[in-house]
Order: sequence, then structure tokens, then C-alpha cells
Amino acid sequence: MSEKIMVVREHHLKLEADLLRLKIIAAAIGEYAGKHDGLMDDTTLGDFRFNMETAYQRWFSLDQDDWGYTKEHREEIGIDE
Repeated sequence: MSEKIMVVREHHLKLEADLLRLKIIAAAIGEYAGKHDGLMDDTTLGDFRFNMETAYQRWFSLDQDDWGYTKEHREEIGIDE
């Protein structure tokens, strides 16, 4: 797993995790919210997820439209995007 630890906050929510776990959690929130209509309107949760995604994106200097995993992380967890 990644060594760099990030702290992401939104209102009363706080997560401290390495970058790969941060990305995995953000993706999981997105998938879960997409399947449960009521959560799509939860702005705190949505903003929290966005903060996690942008922290990952900025750390790895990804393009502003690149919301995926880095090549190394895709290989580490065995996914194809």
C-alpha cells in the first residue's frame, strides 16, 4: 500500500489513510451512493468523497479530468480501467 498518509475532512467527517485506501474508499462511496438514490443528495458525503478524490488526483498530478487510479495502483490491486 502507499506510504503517504493524507487527512481529508468535510464538516464532521474525517479520514486519515494512505493514498490507495483513500481512493478505494472514495470509489466505494461513489458506487454505494449511485445505488441508493437518497445518498446522491447528501452534500456532506458527496463533498467528502470529492475531497478524497481531489487529494489523490493532486498528489499524483493527474489531469483534472482523470479520476482513475494510477497505473501502479491499478496493478497493485489488480484492476483494469
